[in-house]
Amino acid sequence: MELSKYNILKKTTGEYYLFNTFSKSVVKLTDEIGDILEKKDLFLLEDDIKKALYQNGLLVDNQEHEKEVLHNQYLKIRNNKDNIFITLLPTMKCNFRCPYCFEGSDVKNEDIEMDFETLKKAADIHLIGKKHVHITLFGGEPLLKWKQLRDFFLYLEALSKKYKFTYSSSIATNAYFLNEIIIEDLIKLFHMESFQVTIDGYEKTHNNTRATLNGERTYNRVLNNFKQLVKKNESHKLNVLLRINLLNNQLKEVEELLNSFSEQEKKKFEIYFRPIYDTKEFHNSNSTKNNDLEPFYILARERGFRTHYGNYVRFWHCEGDGGLEQIHIMPNLSIWKCVNNMDINEANIGQILPNGEVVLNKEKIDEWKKNDPFDDEKCSDCVLLPICWGGCPLNFLKKNIRTCIYEKNFDFIDTFIK
Repeated sequence: MELSKYNILKKTTGEYYLFNTFSKSVVKLTDEIGDILEKKDLFLLEDDIKKALYQNGLLVDNQEHEKEVLHNQYLKIRNNKDNIFITLLPTMKCNFRCPYCFEGSDVKNEDIEMDFETLKKAADIHLIGKKHVHITLFGGEPLLKWKQLRDFFLYLEALSKKYKFTYSSSIATNAYFLNEIIIEDLIKLFHMESFQVTIDGYEKTHNNTRATLNGERTYNRVLNNFKQLVKKNESHKLNVLLRINLLNNQLKEVEELLNSFSEQEKKKFEIYFRPIYDTKEFHNSNSTKNNDLEPFYILARERGFRTHYGNYVRFWHCEGDGGLEQIHIMPNLSIWKCVNNMDINEANIGQILPNGEVVLNKEKIDEWKKNDPFDDEKCSDCVLLPICWGGCPLNFLKKNIRTCIYEKNFDFIDTFIK
């Protein structure tokens, strides 16, 4: 036996902890065991300790075999044909005009209306044989197309019974249109599992950057609608995320937002923080960088909130990664691997035709398939590989180089303990 390639061992607050990025196990160790593992004197470990560490993926038979197992799991998910994950952008229109939006002011496809009847035809053809279908609603503001989406999901429900697949969904929404009736439908009809709502910093920042097209301030409406959603999470079965964007925000300003929630509400959702980035049309000095987020997480945890660092159990870096069953569908029914930069036409890999058939560009798909981090010696030997998966696939496609995720600087032991 030997120590897992994906172990992180640290002594903190006078105690040893061991975290494994592959199995996601975290164990607290006695000083004696911690010293043994630090020195890698595994023959000094008692058999029951070895067994416990082995069962949690912290000890393995062989590191190279462990990497092979991880790679096989990665390929299995990537080449999976049973499940499909669709990010559906029913519109590029939005009732907000956030200055930093990656889509910009001259949004491509903004005036294009999605042909939901053609989308139904495509679903009827291509969902045969699937075991599970997951649809993430994105945009633009997807709820601008509420009536059409509701009708489509009624059709999807009928298809699921016809073809014997299960389905689920998630949404990234500005929450402006959320109300009790829509939330109820999203949960029951759409089988929605995950909601993400964004607030920029606190009231003043939010009203400056997330106003409507006609200048209406939205902070109070978004906050109240988010609270309605949180109230629906009585059973804690929903994954409700509040993304707090930071633009030169101080801790005391974010604390103003955090103080808006009751002790009961805090238990029903998770918070995560992101700095607002420069985009093609938005250039602003921002004192908050990725490496400066930890004080905000500490503040949130001290106030009793659950914090979210990302989904580290999937086998892809982001929605633009994965295999051919991980796609984005635009309002014009073009198919993309990533929509974070729509100037990069290589990400546009296909089109849904009026009869529902799909035409794919094999050359572009072959380029995306090159994004296997196990082909990169540095990535394949990195302790964070089961979390990072080689970083941004779009960046790799453009530059043929890999950049480490900013989480590389995180203190994972401290994060998981807290």
